[in-house]
Amino acid sequence: MPHVEAANYFMQADYILNSDGLIYARSGSGLGAVQCGSSAACETAFGWTYGGGGDWSVTGNTVHAGSYYLYGSASVSGSPGSHASPVSMTIIAEGSISITGNPDFQPDAPELFLVTNGDLRIAGNLGTPIAIEGEVLVREQVSIHGTPDIAGRILVEDASNLSSLVTANEIAGNPTITYNGIAGSDTFALAAWRVVK
Repeated sequence: MPHVEAANYFMQADYILNSDGLIYARSGSGLGAVQCGSSAACETAFGWTYGGGGDWSVTGNTVHAGSYYLYGSASVSGSPGSHASPVSMTIIAEGSISITGNPDFQPDAPELFLVTNGDLRIAGNLGTPIAIEGEVLVREQVSIHGTPDIAGRILVEDASNLSSLVTANEIAGNPTITYNGIAGSDTFALAAWRVVK
């Protein structure tokens, strides 16, 4: 299993959701021009609300399309997009990612959907079009509940439990995960397995 590191995907971001409460355009390997002059302006223009400590959230039904790099955690409890018109969205977070709303997203960055250095929790009815796959990369643990539709592959490193959002890997509810080999070019070989009786 490859090591998951959000910083490795920084160059795929369009926007940086910074720990100062502002959103910047990415410029090379650093911050570019400020896209909004205050936290309130960022919420109006992009649909992201700054919660302090580098943490951002989408609580409404509108969010600006793009690929986002966060120096903290991301939370989506709103329901932006629709099955007929999904929002192009890629989230790359140095913290955890929590999706509890009913958003309809499709990957914005080529073949990349969600990357987190922490945990991933999906507890809503996330929808992604099957024709557009994206990788979901998780360093720590993943919890999927509800009836999400995910197109792509999910890779979980299962590293030390530093984040408390999810404490054990689990999939429950009625998720649909479709992988047709479109997203991701890495190959993996099975080295060993253990059968417990």
